[in-house]
Amino acid sequence: ACNDVAILPAFRTYCAEGLTCDYPENTPGASGMCKKIVGYGYKCNTALPPAEAVYCSTGLQCEIPENMPGASGICKQTAVPGYEHCSMPGEGCMSTMCCKLPGMTCFEKNAHWGDCMETCVPGLHEGEDDKPWTCKERGERTPGKEPIEEEKPLAASGEACNDVALLAAFRTYCAEGLTCDYPENTPGASGMCKKIVGYGYKCNTALPPAEAVYCSTGLQCEIPENMPGAS
Repeated sequence: ACNDVAILPAFRTYCAEGLTCDYPENTPGASGMCKKIVGYGYKCNTALPPAEAVYCSTGLQCEIPENMPGASGICKQTAVPGYEHCSMPGEGCMSTMCCKLPGMTCFEKNAHWGDCMETCVPGLHEGEDDKPWTCKERGERTPGKEPIEEEKPLAASGEACNDVALLAAFRTYCAEGLTCDYPENTPGASGMCKKIVGYGYKCNTALPPAEAVYCSTGLQCEIPENMPGAS
């Protein structure tokens, strides 16, 4: 088991060199398993014991030779269901007008050639011939890729935060000028966004949380005598 992002640094467990911590989907905070994960074209074998198995990276499938269960296979890209008749990148797509892989569109170069890509910039493409791309879309984009998640709003002073203890997609960061202050000896707990200042700066911990100003570690907010609530 491994957990290299979901808990406070002191409690993390990392995988050995060459292995990746693979987490279960839709289970934020859960531990993962150290696996050897390889890319397109590499040998794979998921039938071996966990300590020896070799898995394909996201979007690839371990293609095993027919009638050879347990044999090693090759990591290959797989088509989105319903798009098996479409084209793979590099094959040309003017005849099918669609693409097998998620997030790709058939873009036209000219009347004779088009290819499947995620994006296309009109004009000459580096490393190719001197014929420009029109980048006209021929068919619809293949579904399947998750849209980029919108940036979450930042927490204000006095609001809860957690910028290290959860998986990245579930973290809450403080607005600029604020620090996420965590309770001691409570690994994994959320903190509070606070304005924390250094030596010689004004402080006031008697104000409401959204307005309070705290001293950094090792400093104390010294209040004038007989003036409770003053800075």
